[in-house]
Amino acid sequence: RKRRSGSRYVRIFPVSRTAMVEPAFANAGQKEGLELWRVEKMKVVQRPQEEIGKFYEGDSYILLSTKELKTGKRTWHIHFWLGNESSQDEMGVAAKKTVELDDQLGGAPVQHREVQGAESELFMSYFKQSQICYLPGGIESGFHHVEPEKIRRLLLVKGKRTVRVREVPMANSELNTGDVFILDLGRKLFLWNGPKSNVHEKKKGLDTMMHIRDNERHGEAEYTILDTEPDCPEFWEALGGKINVTKEGEPDEKFEQRSSAETKLFCLTELDKPLPPAQDGKLTKADLDENKMMLVDAGNAIFVWTGAKAPAELRKTWHSVADGYLKKSGKPNTTPVKCVTHGTEPEIFKDLFSVWTVPRKMTFGPAESKGVARSPVKRQGSADVDMGSLIAQKEAADKPVDDGSGKLTVWRVEGEKGKWDKKEVPADTVGQFYGGDSYIIFYEYTRPGTKKTEYIIYFWQGHQSSTDEKAASAFLTAQLDQEYNDAPVQVRVVQGKEPAHFRTLFKGRMVVHHGGRHSGFRNSQEEDTYDTDGIALFHIKGTDEVNTCALQVPEKAASLNSGDCFVLATPDKVFCWRGTHANDAENKVASTVATSLAKTYLGKGDRTVVPVDEGKESEEFWTALGGKGEYAKVAPGQLVAQAPRLFDCSDCTGDNQIFEVFHFDQADLKDGDCYILDTFTEVYVWTGNQADAEIRKFAREVAERFIAESTDGRDPHCPVVMTTAGREPPMFTQHFPSWDDEFHNSNAFKDPYQVRLAELEKEKAARDAKLAEKEKDKVVVKDAPAAPAAPAVQVGSGETFSLEVLQKTPAAELGIPPTQKEQFLSDADFQEAFKMDKAAYAGLPAWKQKREKERLKIF
Repeated sequence: RKRRSGSRYVRIFPVSRTAMVEPAFANAGQKEGLELWRVEKMKVVQRPQEEIGKFYEGDSYILLSTKELKTGKRTWHIHFWLGNESSQDEMGVAAKKTVELDDQLGGAPVQHREVQGAESELFMSYFKQSQICYLPGGIESGFHHVEPEKIRRLLLVKGKRTVRVREVPMANSELNTGDVFILDLGRKLFLWNGPKSNVHEKKKGLDTMMHIRDNERHGEAEYTILDTEPDCPEFWEALGGKINVTKEGEPDEKFEQRSSAETKLFCLTELDKPLPPAQDGKLTKADLDENKMMLVDAGNAIFVWTGAKAPAELRKTWHSVADGYLKKSGKPNTTPVKCVTHGTEPEIFKDLFSVWTVPRKMTFGPAESKGVARSPVKRQGSADVDMGSLIAQKEAADKPVDDGSGKLTVWRVEGEKGKWDKKEVPADTVGQFYGGDSYIIFYEYTRPGTKKTEYIIYFWQGHQSSTDEKAASAFLTAQLDQEYNDAPVQVRVVQGKEPAHFRTLFKGRMVVHHGGRHSGFRNSQEEDTYDTDGIALFHIKGTDEVNTCALQVPEKAASLNSGDCFVLATPDKVFCWRGTHANDAENKVASTVATSLAKTYLGKGDRTVVPVDEGKESEEFWTALGGKGEYAKVAPGQLVAQAPRLFDCSDCTGDNQIFEVFHFDQADLKDGDCYILDTFTEVYVWTGNQADAEIRKFAREVAERFIAESTDGRDPHCPVVMTTAGREPPMFTQHFPSWDDEFHNSNAFKDPYQVRLAELEKEKAARDAKLAEKEKDKVVVKDAPAAPAAPAVQVGSGETFSLEVLQKTPAAELGIPPTQKEQFLSDADFQEAFKMDKAAYAGLPAWKQKREKERLKIF
């Protein structure tokens, strides 16, 4: 383009943005996965895929993680990794090139500064399978390596919800009763569990110790767990002598909250002036200025936030400014530094602010509610609950897309040896599901008010369906979706959480049976599990014809209750039992289900439907249930329970939260929480065995306030009934769609530390048995013949062989010592194969020599 300037013309050439792109970043971030670059001679050089996960201590790297979402959109995280021995120049190049890569990808990535040994959890998550390998030296540095024999360090394992590992001084005074410690002496590892340490710390400690043994020491380290050897002399001597540990460690909650309580906010250009929070001394999203770049000091991490309108020149220097802040504030160089962009902030950043979204009172909201932002200091008590909102909260309407009159096709997911397919369900059994199976439901309909054809694919997953069956249902659903050019809407449905439209499709004929087909995988020990005696009891429960369905329950008298209907199928008859306080919808659906089961149950028809009112049961009815027995009854004149409501009381976020659980069933009861079940006539407080004392107290107090402040006409002296997991009375269990007495035992909390410890003991026993078997196979013969003659060719004789000959020919045929094959390579071949000369090789520890020979297949 030409522009006139005085009497001259100035020619202006547009410069393409891509023309300024670092050549090594060509096509970066265009496909899902990891890409790695290393700083070499002040330039970035891409490394092959097989090197990802291997980092030289003397170098700096850039790692790009690309993830493709189902929408086709990509997300990126850029990590610049700094080795402990990397030069300042290399670190600067890595930081500068990270900004260039960020620019190339439109400023969308999140940038992270990673320091060797203190990498972020996100960075470490990329290497869950392969693990990170630190290599000595670097592109322009010498070999610096600490032999295992010289390693001496004490590691602290601490935390309740987020467990971290950090090094502490090697002294017995560091031990405390509340945490876990690992003593690393190179060739020997020791695990010491404080008597008050939590199960998560114990599990993390055990996993960390085994990771050190298997990866850093290549399996060449012994380990001792002081639970079994509390007086281990080597452990105590290394720490300065045995002591009686009585010191209590810092509370885990305080340890985790300390950094967030000390969070400070700065403008990047004024790091000597912390900005005062605008609201009650706590940071909120409103404190961030989109015209600036800001630094958030979270104590144990630093975040640099880039506003949408921040000057471009600042974005190129943030890393050096952040480094300067680390030095000025006295923080260690290993402190994580992350750069985040306005609009793409990760959750870990948002959690530093007491209010990120619009503030709201703590209410009994829908299950997906997050509750109020948690306080870093004081947990909320029952007095903080907005009881008016609690009582008034109602479930959002679940409006079906149509009346369910469209075309319906149902398949069951079946497979053998992992080859999955869908098998169509016969028309007369559509609506009948098995809890041990997964299904695909294809629905075709015309949108109301238009002539446009729409599709919905539901994939329904039973509670007892195997993991591989659930995965196959999702995969087959995706395949079916592609057959219709991605036009259908896909909906995952979990047993007991069916949306209104899903149940509408079956017109009151939805029945969920026990059992199902085995998974079909080679390693599966499962078998088909169906009812074989011809007797089954189904609980009919709901409030209208849409949400009412039949669920199979144990065939015994205790399963009955006066408030609902039940259908009892026998080989010759189907009894339709109506509780005295069952509603009209339940009566109607019970009749429909009874008629359907009479014709189809277990593939046999011609059963007679027999209506039975509560209190007028025949002997034949009770015999089919195993005899007459007690069940939850409502006496004449007694108040009738209303539709129950379930509320979850949890402290999983570090603060007491409470929210309502809609469409609940037994699987919603988590062993670490407490629940309030309101039935109008009683209020139950259910306590999980892993719930702590504070959340138990909180739940009980909320239940009492709920009754005292209710305005629905209930008796103000309505009882609060306390019950615990595994000991629920019938008057509690009757309010759940189905109840399995064994469910709690099969899903009970298992101590992860004990589980992992048992696995290690099993592995050790297997190794010992294998060694014993080898010893047993050895045959000792008296007057055995003399040992074979020494090899004809000795080391140092001057004779050599090629690597290929040594790999393929037994030592006996070559006449050389079988354990010294490598010594018969020529000096040149040895250097090429081992990447070192024979003198350097001789200086390696025996285990490293063994590893090298195994790699070259001459061991």
